[in-house]
Amino acid sequence: MNCYNCSVVLNEENSSREHIINNSLGGRLKSNKLLCKNCNNIILKPLDDEIEKQLGNLADLLGIKKDRKKKDIRIPLKTKGGKTKYFGSNLRPNHRLIIEDNNGKKTEINVDGDKKFDSLIIAKQKENPKARYIEVVEQPPDELYYYGNTDKPGLVIFGGPVYFRAIAKMAVNFYLFKDYPIRYCKELITIIKGENKDIRCINYYYPTHYFPHTLKENETTHIIHLVGDKKNKILYAYIELFNFENFLIIFSMNYDESDFQETYCYDLRNNTEIEKDIKIKITRDQAEFLYSFSNSEPYQKEHGKKYSRFEKLIGQSQHIYK
Repeated sequence: MNCYNCSVVLNEENSSREHIINNSLGGRLKSNKLLCKNCNNIILKPLDDEIEKQLGNLADLLGIKKDRKKKDIRIPLKTKGGKTKYFGSNLRPNHRLIIEDNNGKKTEINVDGDKKFDSLIIAKQKENPKARYIEVVEQPPDELYYYGNTDKPGLVIFGGPVYFRAIAKMAVNFYLFKDYPIRYCKELITIIKGENKDIRCINYYYPTHYFPHTLKENETTHIIHLVGDKKNKILYAYIELFNFENFLIIFSMNYDESDFQETYCYDLRNNTEIEKDIKIKITRDQAEFLYSFSNSEPYQKEHGKKYSRFEKLIGQSQHIYK
């Protein structure tokens, strides 16, 4: 296998474990046959960082398990007046440990979870047996605090060129993980690299005339669905993150091999892969329309209407402390 970003031959020394969907979002499926260490850890790292910046706090807010855990989860929530408080996973109030040395100097440490206090205190006592250890738990605030990923309280905005490149990377990761021919990925790979600035093949996709799948109550999933359609000569992927960020990624408009479908669905609540019947209804004309219309202002407005799923997802959580 070769690294699809730089084409170097992968071996035991230079191969890297790549998450198909980012670890920061709770992605668990991974492969060491996609990217070399240099491309994964350095060259393409800005794509992973952008996804984490825009969506990572949501995964933390929901308490989603990850392969690589954060040592200090601090999720900023703000009041309408702009006052900020930090919360832990599942919107738990932050636990803090204050260490005061013999000279009265205080050091504050955030602790994610009660069970870590004892072991942390024991470790610190070995360093300074005479220090005082004060356990502090922030009480729930009296005001209403809102989640957001911008400076404005409650405002959530997703997107941008690097963000869309990261979405394309997920699609290519899954496609190549399933051992399909790389020749249909050429355009997307140039976008992932940043060589091609034309990202019209990556679209928000919110069909209004049908539902791609049935969403059960309290279900939160990541979905990747690949379709090769020989009749319409199109190859595309449907990606759904947290069941509110939905994308259609067009690999090729000249697909001429056998029909196929591949679906990956991961249940973030129960930490398991589940079966999901995905039905995406895309014709040749629709694919061409999406390609020409994607990321334009009217389509961005349509995307903005779909945040009701996002609001429902965190609605109960964001009103816990009021």
